[in-house]
Amino acid sequence: SDLETAGTPLIYSSGIVNIGNFSSDSAAPGEILAVFGDQLAAPGTLAQNPGLPPLATSLGSVQVLVNSVPAPLYFASPGQVNFQLPYEAPVGQVTTVQVVVNGTPGNIRPLNVVTTVPRLLVWPASVVAGNYGIVVNQDYSLVLPSSSTITGFATHPTKAGDTITIYCTGLGQTSPAAVTGAAASSTTLEAVSNVTVTFGGGFQGTATTVNAYFVGLTPTAVGLYQIGRAHV
Repeated sequence: SDLETAGTPLIYSSGIVNIGNFSSDSAAPGEILAVFGDQLAAPGTLAQNPGLPPLATSLGSVQVLVNSVPAPLYFASPGQVNFQLPYEAPVGQVTTVQVVVNGTPGNIRPLNVVTTVPRLLVWPASVVAGNYGIVVNQDYSLVLPSSSTITGFATHPTKAGDTITIYCTGLGQTSPAAVTGAAASSTTLEAVSNVTVTFGGGFQGTATTVNAYFVGLTPTAVGLYQIGRAHV
């Protein structure tokens, strides 16, 4: 039911979305998700983790329960809470998601969990005009039109023959296994196998599919995957 009393958190219908394209479809273990709703935190709350991972499972007296277990949180506010879907979420089953604020539980919404659901991360329109993915050149500049301005970063388009790193989410469990809420290791890379990248073919030109040098979690980050050194 969408009925609530004062102070009861409410997740909107179709209010659990991925951060890639903000669609409310299936999610993969380890994916970064956002909950949209009403009274998801006390008025005025803008809570983030104060330091490095592991992520807290309570921010601003807010918890997100996944199958009744608190999930790691990135951010909490009255209208939006970002969390990581635990790697323990069982694939092929409907998972429950519930927000609890100051001990007051809200409504329960279902979430379908699948093994992988790859999603490229894109720049918000408030940062870069146009639908551009978050991609980095080998010289650490951003793959964007040269006219784009992001403080602290050089920008230029990539070209055929360049090597790039693509950032994404939803690639699921890794080998060795990633730990829910923890920073990915900088020494033992947590990889995903059998991933290819296809360039072109959507609107013009011939599609070209290549293998990446590395696909897996970005060291020191939580839930952020990279397709590393893909050759354009």
